[in-house]
Amino acid sequence: SSGKLLESRQQVLKDRSDGWHTIAIESIEPGDESIDRAVIELDTVRGSRGDLHGKVCLDDVWLARLPRIMVSTSCPHNVYSNKDDAVVRCELSGIREQNPEIRYQLFDATSQELDGGSVYLNGRLIEEDTRKASDIVDGVGNAPKGYEGVTEWRPNIPGPGFYSVIVTMLSSDDSGKQSEADRKMDRREIWLAVVPPLPMAAEGEFGWTIPDGKCPLDYQELAGLLPNVGINWLKLPVWYDAGEAHRGDEIIRFVEILSASNIDVVGVLDHPPAGTELANRLGGNASIADLFAYDPSLWLPSLDPVMSRLSMRLRYWQLGADGDTNIVGFANLPARIQELRTRLFRFGQEVKLGVPWLCDAANQIPRNATWDFEQLSPDASLTVEEFEAFVAQPWIKKRLRWITIEPPQRSDDGRPVSLAELDAYAEVLVRKIVAAK
Repeated sequence: SSGKLLESRQQVLKDRSDGWHTIAIESIEPGDESIDRAVIELDTVRGSRGDLHGKVCLDDVWLARLPRIMVSTSCPHNVYSNKDDAVVRCELSGIREQNPEIRYQLFDATSQELDGGSVYLNGRLIEEDTRKASDIVDGVGNAPKGYEGVTEWRPNIPGPGFYSVIVTMLSSDDSGKQSEADRKMDRREIWLAVVPPLPMAAEGEFGWTIPDGKCPLDYQELAGLLPNVGINWLKLPVWYDAGEAHRGDEIIRFVEILSASNIDVVGVLDHPPAGTELANRLGGNASIADLFAYDPSLWLPSLDPVMSRLSMRLRYWQLGADGDTNIVGFANLPARIQELRTRLFRFGQEVKLGVPWLCDAANQIPRNATWDFEQLSPDASLTVEEFEAFVAQPWIKKRLRWITIEPPQRSDDGRPVSLAELDAYAEVLVRKIVAAK
């Protein structure tokens, strides 16, 4: 509403011959709730031959609302322990028809259809103020009517497994002569998993790392997911702004909830929180390795509020994010880590402290190391055989060795993943997990 650009799309005219050219910018999904208006522009750039002149015209501008379909489940993370709890919700808006057909289909991991059904939406008319349309088109009030509505479907899931639900919106066909391809207005796919109830193991070796600022789930949603996926560890970035005391409260509650499910949280100290004075002074992406280049008295005070609240609740800590191995090159590293340990945990807590380490130097650890575990992050592109050879190396038994296993990477070329590719990715991931075990 203040004129700030929030999102844009563009199409370049490739053919410069005289005459009219059709330029189409296809479906745009507004990605920001604060979007207030759309502006259509034609930009012409003068070339190097400035003595030539021409005329550029814009005509027959057409802006239309397309149907929008949003599919979700009754669970924010789409993982269920009880198959009967799964509900698929379909929200539609901007559709031209009041009662289109909404078709649901349930598929297993091998793309075999297991269940399906159709419902007819009884849409509600969207009331719109069309007076602003006169700014760009002739004829006030000529905008077509739009409808919105919600439907739900409870799939008949046979048992534990990995499933997909495809939701298709079809226009009504009163004549009975239209093909299904002609009737299809939109299509969405959503994945869900049903896992059997798992015993609450007192201890275990597997865990997840939550990247800083990239997790799509909040703490409450994670607390519902993590006890169902068979892990006993969670690495969590915990360096927050001292001015956000509520953040510390949220972390403490989260840690206590996970502790009740025998999940240990590892506090990760990576870079200072964005927007703080320390981050502004040293750079927003300054990591622990970068901070080691400065006198600890410069940056440790910003950690005091965090440590005073969390150090008595977390028994495991890691200096730096997984894969950030720049700390390895510092001179006299054991002494520096010991100094940091003493200053961070000055109340005498029994804690385990770890550091990310170079995979190429997995066994080149100082004999006087003052940390308790090394975090190794092998290249995700390693083949299964290369990964097996890496984890088969002997290591110093008095310290823990933690290994990061990332899902196989695929090129993001826009095409859907085939069933064969999905099987191959799953096989590689599972074999690496077994090798690490």
